[in-house]
Amino acid sequence: MLDETAGSKVVESVLRRLNVHPDGHDTFIGRKTTGGGPRLFGGQVAGQAVVAAARTVEEGLSLHSLHAYFLQPGDPALEVTYKVDRIKEGRNFHARQVNGRQGERIIFSMQASFLRPQEGFSHQDPMPDVPMPESLSDRGALHWGGFSPVQMRDCSAEDSAHPRKSGLRCVWMRPAAALPADPTLHLAMFVFMSDMGLVSTGAMPHPELGRGFHNAASLDHTLWVHHAVPFDDWMLFTMETPAATGSRPLITGAIYRRDGQRLISVAQEGLFRPRR
Repeated sequence: MLDETAGSKVVESVLRRLNVHPDGHDTFIGRKTTGGGPRLFGGQVAGQAVVAAARTVEEGLSLHSLHAYFLQPGDPALEVTYKVDRIKEGRNFHARQVNGRQGERIIFSMQASFLRPQEGFSHQDPMPDVPMPESLSDRGALHWGGFSPVQMRDCSAEDSAHPRKSGLRCVWMRPAAALPADPTLHLAMFVFMSDMGLVSTGAMPHPELGRGFHNAASLDHTLWVHHAVPFDDWMLFTMETPAATGSRPLITGAIYRRDGQRLISVAQEGLFRPRR
């Protein structure tokens, strides 16, 4: 089981990084990172960019979609400067362009759209029938000094003949400690979480890769918010890879509340390179 004190510390550490601080008009700074790997985690960069964009939007509008590219690996030892451009200021929609820089290098670029909620028709596919998180054990994940800011409990169904080709990966996730009341930080943690496990899912149909394709990266990230809710309970993250070309798998996913409501849809293209 996760140590509660360690969980609280690692969540606080991640929130400090996600909660970028202003540095002039529509410019924000993401702090340096210690731990978490030799390059910046894409979910952290995307989460920081979302917070930067959200801090420039008037009250009453909420994120409904983002489309982003991971352009270059980020250096954890350097701050990231996020410049927000207000490319649309409508009555019901605001759009933002965010570029993340380290020195002269643009490492990340995102467009995000915010809207004023309105009534209308709705539909969704049902949530997969999986065991509830209370019946499962935590899955280990090493981030930020040996602890993950997100607890994970795998409930993927396996095809006994082809266990890596079952087609659907399902993982329950929740923050390792309670989040503050700020809805923007809850959204940022959802974005952070939405980049966990996608690229590795893209390799699941290819057990022949073994350890030969060690260098994996996310090329882009797209996310749609159907319902904005607090990230204060277990959420089911489903992932599958419908296609791949040239070692670039497409991975699609969905995040559900335990009552079956689909909260978020996500898509990403990964890239696998042979280890040199």
